[in-house]
Amino acid sequence: MKTKNAPATIETLLPEKSKRVKISAEEVLTNQLIEFFEKGNTFKKDWNTSTKGKLINCQTSAEYNGSNVVLLMMHQILGGYPHSIYCGFGQGKTLKMQLKKGSKSARILMPILHSEDKLDPETKKPILDALGDPVKTNWMTYKTACVFNIDQFEDSEQKQKILDKFVSAPGATVQSFKDHKPTEKLINSYIKRESIDVFFGGNSAFYTPSADTVTMPEKEQFTSRCGYYGTYLHELIHSTGHQKRINRKTLTDPNTNRKSYATEELITELAAVNLTHELKISTIDKIQNSAAYLESWIKTLKADKKILFKLLTQSNKAIKYLKGDIKK
Repeated sequence: MKTKNAPATIETLLPEKSKRVKISAEEVLTNQLIEFFEKGNTFKKDWNTSTKGKLINCQTSAEYNGSNVVLLMMHQILGGYPHSIYCGFGQGKTLKMQLKKGSKSARILMPILHSEDKLDPETKKPILDALGDPVKTNWMTYKTACVFNIDQFEDSEQKQKILDKFVSAPGATVQSFKDHKPTEKLINSYIKRESIDVFFGGNSAFYTPSADTVTMPEKEQFTSRCGYYGTYLHELIHSTGHQKRINRKTLTDPNTNRKSYATEELITELAAVNLTHELKISTIDKIQNSAAYLESWIKTLKADKKILFKLLTQSNKAIKYLKGDIKK
């Protein structure tokens, strides 16, 4: 019988070659997240190149999505890489690119689908469907994979061709911002469907579970579209945890429970970053601000190195609920 939910492991050599320690995928990624948060308030965006808000694999042209968006953006900011383009070591070799000596990879999650016959609890024989085929039980586990930013490869003609293919000229920078119609549509649909009252005014943004209301500063007080919508979505994601919706324990626990409070903030901010990226709103500034914002809650990650997958699962569930993909 296969063991469900068994974490993938990565073997890391210790100074003495005779000793080996197995580190779970959760721990590898959590260490990466901790490093990012600990350095969060030192980041500065000092580039202006564009892949139109996408994180792209340069061999397949596919967009990275889900939790990998956060993981790759952390790697990009930590390394100061101007381009949101990645590939594996083997893919880079196939593209005839040479990795720079000493380059440190980013870790991403690769889903592994498992399947087995569903057994009758009494006879222990496979249960058959109406057509006589075995009924399958499916579940998902994850393993980590290493990828590198294109700026970690040596300059070459092939690398330049890839950059020319994916990188467009940056648009003009302006102080004011226009409404983002897809995000406005999503927000309005959600607050109407869930009957959530939103109040604008003051200098704070917060969600009040007892009243099921969101309070936001005026839109004119924000300096960027990402800042406004990222904050707005963060507070709305809190509301998905209300007891009449997902009933997320980290929200419904008393405010005196600091561990639950910290975990709730991690869930909502990871979801906000993911959702702003999905909506094609520039997220580099958002994740930089998130790192500084979440630094005070870093103890949650350090206390439980295996909590990251749970956080990402909860944040993805909140996103799906807000979008209307799952019901109460």
